[in-house]
Amino acid sequence: MRYDTDTYRLILKGSCFLFMIGVLKSEGLIAQERPNLVVEATRTTSQITVDGWLDEPEWDMAPVITGFRQVEPNQGEPARYDTEVRILYNDEFIFIGARLYDDPGEKPRVTDLRRNFDYDENDLFAIVFDTFNNRRDAISFKVTPYGNQNDLQVYDDYVFNRNYDVVWYTETRILDDGWTVEMAIPWKSLRYSEENETWGINFVRRHRRSNELSAWSPWPRAYTAYRMNYAGTISGLNPPKPPLNLRVQPYSIVQTDRTYSERSIDTSPKIGGEIKWSPSLSSVLDVTFNTDFAQADVDEQVINLTRFPVVFPEKRQFFLENANLFDLGTLRNVKPFFSRQIGLTPAGEPVPLDAGFRYIDQTTQRSIGALLIRQRESDTTPASWFGVGRYLHNFGHNKRVGFMFTGRHDEALDGLSSAQNMVGNVDSFIRFSSRVNMALNVSGSYDTIDETFGHTGDLWLAYRDNLMYAGLIQAVISSNYNPRAGFLVRDDIILTSPAVVLNWRPDWRPSYVRAFTPGTTVFLYHKYSDLSYEQGYVALRPFSVTFQSGARIQYGYIAEWQNIEQEFSPFGIRIEPGNYRFGQHEFTMATDQSASFAISILLKSGGYFDGNLNSVDVTSSVRIGPRVSVGSRYIRNMFRNLGIESEKRDVDLLITDIRMALNPRVQVSGFWQHNTSINTNSFNARFSWEFAPLSYIYLVFNDIHPFGDLTDTTLEGVQQGIFKITYLHQF
Repeated sequence: MRYDTDTYRLILKGSCFLFMIGVLKSEGLIAQERPNLVVEATRTTSQITVDGWLDEPEWDMAPVITGFRQVEPNQGEPARYDTEVRILYNDEFIFIGARLYDDPGEKPRVTDLRRNFDYDENDLFAIVFDTFNNRRDAISFKVTPYGNQNDLQVYDDYVFNRNYDVVWYTETRILDDGWTVEMAIPWKSLRYSEENETWGINFVRRHRRSNELSAWSPWPRAYTAYRMNYAGTISGLNPPKPPLNLRVQPYSIVQTDRTYSERSIDTSPKIGGEIKWSPSLSSVLDVTFNTDFAQADVDEQVINLTRFPVVFPEKRQFFLENANLFDLGTLRNVKPFFSRQIGLTPAGEPVPLDAGFRYIDQTTQRSIGALLIRQRESDTTPASWFGVGRYLHNFGHNKRVGFMFTGRHDEALDGLSSAQNMVGNVDSFIRFSSRVNMALNVSGSYDTIDETFGHTGDLWLAYRDNLMYAGLIQAVISSNYNPRAGFLVRDDIILTSPAVVLNWRPDWRPSYVRAFTPGTTVFLYHKYSDLSYEQGYVALRPFSVTFQSGARIQYGYIAEWQNIEQEFSPFGIRIEPGNYRFGQHEFTMATDQSASFAISILLKSGGYFDGNLNSVDVTSSVRIGPRVSVGSRYIRNMFRNLGIESEKRDVDLLITDIRMALNPRVQVSGFWQHNTSINTNSFNARFSWEFAPLSYIYLVFNDIHPFGDLTDTTLEGVQQGIFKITYLHQF
């Protein structure tokens, strides 16, 4: 289907009109103020046995914290099921004990036993601390009824460090009418001010069968539990003086590699490790040497239908820690610093790291960060140094400004001279009110290879309340911007992107409907150099329903305008330069993803450049309790009458994931991918045993081999076996 320019302009004007009307009409819809809830900390000289039973007499000394209220689905109403919490502390730990009531005979819902589980699809209990009592920094500890853990660090309810891992202990017990949990969080796993005896605190419960989210100190449902200006407070704390806080984590690994063609076997043992030292309560120094990431999760392959490279997320633990401090900009495809540039080739092949360090110092007023890594020389890449320096200053409860400098130095290799790349950044975040915030980032780069300067900037304005989200992103990227220690999908563009999404809950809706969530999103790209039009994308989703169970159904229409100046060849199909106008219908359906059997379906049908594309994307999961789960995803893209030769081609991606767990500490998983776009099968199997907190034994097997009629003759089958043991000792 094709469109003229007038149709394009009409859709754009309509989207911008909805954006402005939404902001104007949705004022005043949040009436909830911060509750003034206070709990007094109770000190004990006894040591609590963390077994989940809550039977020590010391628990009777602590006041009972109860009266949870709903955040979802009926904000402000009493929670359907009672929750009781108690807090104790001594010189070594903060102890949290909770009793979570449920209907007799009902079992809680937990999808699997992995660490850092899904927040939305499991029964859970969580405690959230604001240890500096600045109403902007949050640390959360979550646990399911089966004992798997999730810890999280959040700044301003905006920047999330989902891979924050520290040592803490928990045990749970499932009873006939609910479950209990005991937590013990070491003081040495927390950062806090010695002078401050009052912290922000909140307690959160998700009851997944009813899909109810409740809290001791509830917040407007438009936000998250980490909006700490809605939290209560805990007073009377007397934290101990900081002890020697030193964490040593050595590892030993034996790795065997074998190629299909040569049938040769290469076995290479090595050792390495990490040291984490906290010279003060606010600072952490990490040192890594001979770093290895053999246990990192495998990237999930994708079928890329765009003209630009795909961004794969970082999954290596050393780089995930405190990554949020160095993550600037609101655009996912423009990053001044991106750690996947370190220790990996553009194709994702590992490159050894000799050593590195990271220093973080965070207080209520400012954050300081530094990172330095040396990447070893390989057959195809020179030895390189990567360095990042970061400073962030907080103003009051709602504003901050930051600076960052990134450098990369590549040493000389095979007659090529050394090269340097430098990037400087200034960024800010302002929350004008609870509903309105702004993020701004400005960056400049210099590269010695072509001796060019480049710059970029992006602005994000957002309004969010219980009825809607309205946002606007504006970004510019010059043609010479080149962050070689970061990531850039495309340059020489101006991006304008308004978006509006409603969360409409009229009184007349059926009881099984939670909300109607229609919306529209617009992406407009113009060339920065001459302001000419390059690409447009408008997604209209007039029908979108979320059900009380978490199921959803949605219909959308996506219109695209593409101006291609160079030949584009998706999957070997040649598409000549020109102006293309096409659109696609999109239908999405998903069942309750916490159920024993869950499925989601995405169907697309319509145009694709000068041809047609029909797509099927089906994801399903089957769970036998939380200990055994099988998931699969099948994607088929069917191209018809596409390109210069009006070609027909089908491209398939099949992914299967099997996970078995004896308990949260002993797990086996298998991950298989079949991809016809690159004619490869890949398989990853992993056994992991957390024999002590954050100490693991891994057995890993990887296999990747080609199949079919290969056009890339360099692709070779490889098998790999890995044994790794890593031990953490905290002094």
